[in-house]
Amino acid sequence: MRTKNLYLFPVIVFSVDLVKRVGILLLAESYSRAHAYKPVAIRGLINGWTVAWSLLVVAEIIVYCLIRKRLYERTWVLTHTWCSLVAFLVLPVVSFFISNLIFAKRHPGDKSMVAIRTLFSIETAFFWVLFITGHLFFIFTIAKSFDKKSIMKNDTAGLLDEFLG
Repeated sequence: MRTKNLYLFPVIVFSVDLVKRVGILLLAESYSRAHAYKPVAIRGLINGWTVAWSLLVVAEIIVYCLIRKRLYERTWVLTHTWCSLVAFLVLPVVSFFISNLIFAKRHPGDKSMVAIRTLFSIETAFFWVLFITGHLFFIFTIAKSFDKKSIMKNDTAGLLDEFLG
């Protein structure tokens, strides 16, 4: 992946996340219409957090499109993108499958509900660690991309540079 096309990776990842978010809302809407659960399902899904996370993802896409020609550090962009990819896309899927495995083997009197709560606590902790780490690198990327000192200068020596003192 060349540096000049590096901005495409986060734009694609965050676009997939945005499509996933909208898809879940549309799926919940169609399911609630079919089963008359609209007040509960839709109010539970469309709240301030859903809108805030979606706006954050849209803002990240816009920022990466704006700074695409002046990305300072490639590893910072990749760290932010991979942390966000794992936190927003991979972690919920893995947690969903693990919790379904625990529920599938649940018996009356079993302590699987404690295991489920523990699993979701671990998922939440991992989410916030990944989110904070990724967005620290996002902030570093934005700060350095707009820093005038970080703009690369032409370091090739000119013919008369040694005589200018």
